[in-house]
Amino acid sequence: MVMTPSPWQRALPYAFAAVYFALSVYVMGVFMVGWEFGGGGDYSMHSVLQGRFPRPVIYRQFIPIISNLALHAFPEQENITRWLIGLRNSELGQRMIHLRFPSAPAALSDKMIYETSMVLLVIYAMLLAFIFMLYRLAAALMPDSRAYALTAPVIALLLIPVFAIRYAYAYDFAELFFSCACFLLLYRRRWSAYLACLAIATLNKETTIFIICFYFAWHWQFLPKRRYVRLGLAQVLVYAAVKGSLTLYYSDHPGFMVQHTFVDNVFYFVQYNYVHFVAALVTAALLAYRWPHKPLFLRAGLLMSALNFAAYLLWCNPGEYRDLYWGMPVMILLAAHTLAQLTGIARMPLFAFPPPRNGTP
Repeated sequence: MVMTPSPWQRALPYAFAAVYFALSVYVMGVFMVGWEFGGGGDYSMHSVLQGRFPRPVIYRQFIPIISNLALHAFPEQENITRWLIGLRNSELGQRMIHLRFPSAPAALSDKMIYETSMVLLVIYAMLLAFIFMLYRLAAALMPDSRAYALTAPVIALLLIPVFAIRYAYAYDFAELFFSCACFLLLYRRRWSAYLACLAIATLNKETTIFIICFYFAWHWQFLPKRRYVRLGLAQVLVYAAVKGSLTLYYSDHPGFMVQHTFVDNVFYFVQYNYVHFVAALVTAALLAYRWPHKPLFLRAGLLMSALNFAAYLLWCNPGEYRDLYWGMPVMILLAAHTLAQLTGIARMPLFAFPPPRNGTP
């Protein structure tokens, strides 16, 4: 017997979509302040467009390429620039600017405001793409109820500002999107699309090495040995080709390949107090609640997130937890599973109608 959703069940995804949009606007505002509106120094908006980052940020070329293509396709229009200047000079615009600057930074000058806005629009598009892809991944991994898929993006959008308010970079939301996309394609074993996604994701940031590690840990028990080895080698070759080409091409740029921050990170943790300890325990409980009932794919993905955390300890700036973005979708989905169970919404009739098989609303 085919179930027919009620009008309320049909309307539910659209109500959540409105919530996603409202939260995404807030998240983008926090991101712009955290990134200082692309202003100043080696990481300025002009450096994004001209590809003049120091290493290792220069290797992360996806957003600069897309932004330059967008600027070529949609050249500056005088009336749009005037509107952007008016928005910058509005009370809201000035309040946001004054959170970091006494006056507008160079990236928001009359000359650069159109280019800056185009880059920010590309970044926002990646945030929306991440929300959509996280929904699809949750729907694929937890098909029993729409509750998991609908609540996961809300958790993500509430969590991102915690990381972005102090540290934010142009490629952050793209990293979250590609993480979800690679996980979904890997889960569905769509190998050609996965390899293409892996290549583009590596162009965005080299943290795709974690998904390759996950493949080797996850698929060894499910694929014939010969096919398992061939697909693993194909991923290594794709990664080496993209990362190696970028490293060679930008070898004369200033900066460094990686920094070593283990000692700094250890001492950074010393400053934490019992409030942070309790927060860590609550987080662990959200991830582990009813562990045997959580999707096996996500449980294995949490081990990959542990690799991401180890890399953070060794090579990332103390307190810059946005470096954990590659593994964050796994943790968000595990937490969504827990919250849906604890609150009972997974069993509510309104959420009971399962999402479509393709994971779209």
